[in-house]
Amino acid sequence: MYTTGTGTGYYGYSPYVVTTDKILDLVDNIMDALELTCPKNDRDSVEQREDSLYIEIPAMGYEKDEISITYVDNYLKVNFESKEEERKFNIKKEFCSYKYNVCKEKYDIEKLEATLLKGILTITIPKKEEVKPKKFTVK
Repeated sequence: MYTTGTGTGYYGYSPYVVTTDKILDLVDNIMDALELTCPKNDRDSVEQREDSLYIEIPAMGYEKDEISITYVDNYLKVNFESKEEERKFNIKKEFCSYKYNVCKEKYDIEKLEATLLKGILTITIPKKEEVKPKKFTVK
């Protein structure tokens, strides 16, 4: 039974006293136990536009030098690797990876542009000239 003056119950545990540190430690332990590398709310967006492939990836808390983009065997791989153990707001992000199948016959990988703005990594890969649709006017 819980005593009323101290707020402690059996084994020194109080259900009424929960600190932010305890919550963050609990979440961190759960993430470690499940071996999650990317939080579930980090959703990427891929859009095939008329003239390019447009990719948006959440990158909140990462700096430009912590992001690497490589292209091997028709796969574009985006890696996020934290250089600091503790990030802002006590959120730990160590490693996260995204992989996209990008056909080099259709897209001009050499003209890939990547920008990091307000926590969003944007990657634009233009289509090759011969692949872009041609528009004709009706007379």
